[in-house]
Amino acid sequence: MLPALHAHRLGRAYGPDSSAAALARALELPLGGLETDCCLTADGELVLLHDPLLEAGTTLSGWAHEHTAAEIRAGRLRRADGTPSEERPMILDELLQLAPPGVTLQLEVKAHADPALARRTALALCERLSYHPRASGSSSSASGPRRASSSPGVALGRGW
Repeated sequence: MLPALHAHRLGRAYGPDSSAAALARALELPLGGLETDCCLTADGELVLLHDPLLEAGTTLSGWAHEHTAAEIRAGRLRRADGTPSEERPMILDELLQLAPPGVTLQLEVKAHADPALARRTALALCERLSYHPRASGSSSSASGPRRASSSPGVALGRGW
């Protein structure tokens, strides 16, 4: 039996990293899961960005945790070649609404080697998942991969 396939960065081969366009194309294929990275914003939202340094993947500058979700969503995601796309960064709630039931979500915490920010991000992620019908009850640790305790289909991890 082959292992389940996961769309890395929501299917980055089909659009900018962690974008709605990449996700839409990835969901057209048979897959077992979706992987993306979560960054905490200044107003406590969780945006889906591979790198918390905004200029690395968006038309913005600075760090994700220094900007509000609205400010980040006003920017554009960059394509693999670095040119701006029409795609805007997504927030976690959008992914939770778009991901079909039965598809595992692998959510990585990105905090650029800042343990305190990683803990705050993991706690925000666990709190958000605890209120969503897709997941109930979750780990509050940022020390390694975790699975939301009553929710098959949501795995948490830390990425530096």
